[in-house]
Amino acid sequence: WWTFLVRLVPLSPGMSSGQVPQDLGRLIEAKKKQADDPGGDTPSVPGATFYFSLKRGDDSRDCRDRDKPCKTADRFVKVVREPGSFGLFERGIDYGDQSWMEKLASGKEGAPITVGAYGEGPRPIFTKGRQTSSNYTRLSGKSYINFDRLDIRKMQAFHVIEKSHHIEFSYVRFREAGNACIQ
Repeated sequence: WWTFLVRLVPLSPGMSSGQVPQDLGRLIEAKKKQADDPGGDTPSVPGATFYFSLKRGDDSRDCRDRDKPCKTADRFVKVVREPGSFGLFERGIDYGDQSWMEKLASGKEGAPITVGAYGEGPRPIFTKGRQTSSNYTRLSGKSYINFDRLDIRKMQAFHVIEKSHHIEFSYVRFREAGNACIQ
């Protein structure tokens, strides 16, 4: 298995977002590295970290206690809104549909929004829901978002488009994907 550390950089002057697929090589600085998961928690900051567990969670909570996490990705997009926030999903759980990622808030320089993992076991798993006809995730107009220690499955493409920039994937495994994982 391989994973990528990918950092999307802003478009060059005079370049339109329509040129992204053809000029992807110029827009992405990437290092291929083994998909060995470093394990443990995504590094985060106390007070700015929210916890989620599909098995143990309850969305009526404030999500700030790893022993009393919230449950759903819908709650995630409601509470992980401020630049510098961390939203961590409990390891070893398949959370299903990943379309909620399209609703993520943007971070800012020096204070990205981070989507990561906590606990023990394999990475949290996100799969594209079968109830939709599209089989891709689209980040449009998003910036400063870090994805760390996740397992993303069953998608045709991960579109990062329309003035999106500074999107980072660290120790993210794309599996059972179509022809392209990131466009």
